[in-house]
Amino acid sequence: MQSAQATGQHVQADRTAAGYALCDPGSFCSWTEPHFRGDKYSGAEPVEPNGCDDAPPGVAVQSIINNTGMTYAVGQEGSCAAPGRVFYVQVGESPTLPFPVRSVSWCRDC
Repeated sequence: MQSAQATGQHVQADRTAAGYALCDPGSFCSWTEPHFRGDKYSGAEPVEPNGCDDAPPGVAVQSIINNTGMTYAVGQEGSCAAPGRVFYVQVGESPTLPFPVRSVSWCRDC
């Protein structure tokens, strides 16, 4: 499995069978440690066309599997209102991220 590589403002994610075993199809899953370890947070593809979710206070995500079919923007700072440094996670696996993530946003209408 390759680690995520920052390519401009995007993270190139890989797709493997292991990723589908860890994260249900149609879900966005994240872990507090690299390589899908630590506490897991997951959710189904959002119904709302646009939105943002903050990580719980004190939590930072360090690996992601995106099985939704959408691209998500993830932010380094503490909230959706002020995400700070942002990059985009395409469909697939990102076992390591360029920085800890504290917010996740999406936009179907953009």
